Amino acid sequence: MCNSILGSNSGKKVKNMDKSLSWFLGPKSENENEFKKAAELIIEDYLHWRRNYFPKDALLINKSDQREAEIQQEYDSFFKQLHILLAELSVTSLL
Repeated sequence: MCNSILGSNSGKKVKNMDKSLSWFLGPKSENENEFKKAAELIIEDYLHWRRNYFPKDALLINKSDQREAEIQQEYDSFFKQLHILLAELSVTSLL
């Protein structure tokens, strides 16, 4: 975790910072790596739990289905809309 934070626009390090600040992303994403690691751990744990919830169940979606053009178009549309939403959020709110 970081031992200091940047002051707003000063470029100077702030000494004796509150250590609890290291639990937040930070205004300049100073704790980006820790944030990504935590998010990845949560997602990986959920995926592992999901795979093992009913281990004897058959696959519902197979790889060949995922490669179908219609499904790919749906994925493309979903990600396009997701990017639009994220762009709109970035100008209207503090994430």
